[in-house]
Amino acid sequence: MIRSLLAALLAIALLPVPSLAQGVTRMLLNEQPLNLSVLPFVQNSVLYLPIQVVEHLGLQVHLDPVRRSARLIKPGTFYVIHEGSRQITWQGQGLQISHAPIWQQGTLFVPRSLFVNLGTILTHSLHRNEIRLSAELNRLDHVQVQPGDVYTRLIFQFAREPVYKLSESESAITIELMGIDPQDIDTLAPETKDLLLKGVKIEKTGSGTARIRIEKAYPSPHKLYWLKSPDRLIVDLVKIFQEEKQSSIAPGIQLTGTYQGFGFGPVSHYTVTISPAARIRLEPVLAGQGRGFIKEPVSRLSQRRGALLAINAGYFNAAGVPLGTLMLDRELIASPIYGRTMLGFGANQRLFIAQNDRSLSAWFPAQSRHLAFHGVNLPRQNNQAILYTSRYGLSTGTAENPDAIELQLALDGTVSAISSHNTPIPEEGYVISAQGQGAAWLRANAYEGMRALVYSKVWEQWAQALHLLGGGPQLIHQGQIRITAEQEKFQPDIAQGRAPRTALGLAPDGTIILVVADGRQTRSRGLTLQELAQLLRERGATEAMNFDGGGSSTLVVGGKVINSPSDGKERPVATALLVMRE
Repeated sequence: MIRSLLAALLAIALLPVPSLAQGVTRMLLNEQPLNLSVLPFVQNSVLYLPIQVVEHLGLQVHLDPVRRSARLIKPGTFYVIHEGSRQITWQGQGLQISHAPIWQQGTLFVPRSLFVNLGTILTHSLHRNEIRLSAELNRLDHVQVQPGDVYTRLIFQFAREPVYKLSESESAITIELMGIDPQDIDTLAPETKDLLLKGVKIEKTGSGTARIRIEKAYPSPHKLYWLKSPDRLIVDLVKIFQEEKQSSIAPGIQLTGTYQGFGFGPVSHYTVTISPAARIRLEPVLAGQGRGFIKEPVSRLSQRRGALLAINAGYFNAAGVPLGTLMLDRELIASPIYGRTMLGFGANQRLFIAQNDRSLSAWFPAQSRHLAFHGVNLPRQNNQAILYTSRYGLSTGTAENPDAIELQLALDGTVSAISSHNTPIPEEGYVISAQGQGAAWLRANAYEGMRALVYSKVWEQWAQALHLLGGGPQLIHQGQIRITAEQEKFQPDIAQGRAPRTALGLAPDGTIILVVADGRQTRSRGLTLQELAQLLRERGATEAMNFDGGGSSTLVVGGKVINSPSDGKERPVATALLVMRE
């Protein structure tokens, strides 16, 4: 037994042991240093080189660790080599090399004789401690950028068709070139001034290798293809495109997410289509649960009510006071501004879009006198008469002013108190606050116990309306694009330019269309009112209106925000429109 053990140990000791090529401190390819993660070695006086050297000569290497083999590929040529076999499959034919490849250190090592088949001159100098390879490498001769409205084209002209590895992401295309002469290659990168093309970087990555990196300003499709005579790699960055993803929120409610490319850049928008057969109701809500106006995120308003989905709705000021018509359950909470467009909720949830300039007034029967209010639940300005309800808060918050007067009214219109400023607002009642010209008649004629009957022609004109929700401007009327931004006196930040948008459209068959478009971001530039109207009409709307946009534009589905608000986070708002299960 001892003799057998000694014999086995002796046999192991006599096995040929691979050794690093003594003194080989560097490798050169066309006189340029070639740095590899594994080094050549000599076994039985034969020099073996790692297969990775071949990549620097212009061949792709596909290594198969399971079969311990490799495929070497370049345009018009491929080789298949295996560990332990001198036989090489070349273009389906058999060739032989001087020695079989060896698998070691997780890769394949090939004898120097293989490089003769590759047209490469290899010299191994023990005296100079180096290995030199000499090969005719490919060249990148010229790079050109051709911007356009539909696509931006990049043209890379080579001496011959190159070998490369391609990797792609949303933001970049990376081309790893093999067998390329890197001399002066970094000087070929072109200057770019293009909406989609952020830049082109060309750099040497090693001896015989280089990298082209095409960076995009935003995600978009692209195409790569070759043209001959001369050999050119063409990369088209596509600007006009449309990608859609659809999903069902509930029976009869379809969500479509669209990422669309235009000549001016990309737009990301969402469309919710609600069938007339869907068992839902639309419900406008006001932020807060008590007296006083506040702002809350749409997601919180949606979660509190258990809504299927929600969008932001009307305009508001910094304090959260609604701007524009707002009537909930026939309670007029905010008055119209400049006759702006509103959404009405009629009998049996019938929706309509109209314009409203009807506010509130007071009628003093004993004096046969009308007093028209400049607004409802708004901070009073000079020479104005404002009506305050308990929605505004505990008091009017007005400052002392010798030209002002305030009347506290019970629900039946009886004046219960008269003061000059900051009058408490009764839970069930009103306060009339007037200053300057609006106060002159009241200061001369008001007394406790007089009657002031509050009324509005809103209740007369839309007698069947349960809710009114202001927004604007109008976008589509009777199937035609009709944008009333100038008529409704909207400022340029709303009326002009591209921005995040929220809108609602109505189709003739009763279908409801909600649109939320992201904007002011690299990935989504936003829409103009004209583009928004066109989108709604394409979706089937014959009546449509705009809501508050910008950082307010929010779409919540299942309690979660699914769009990308331009503030980088959800903006608190004053009102929202909920879609509730019936």
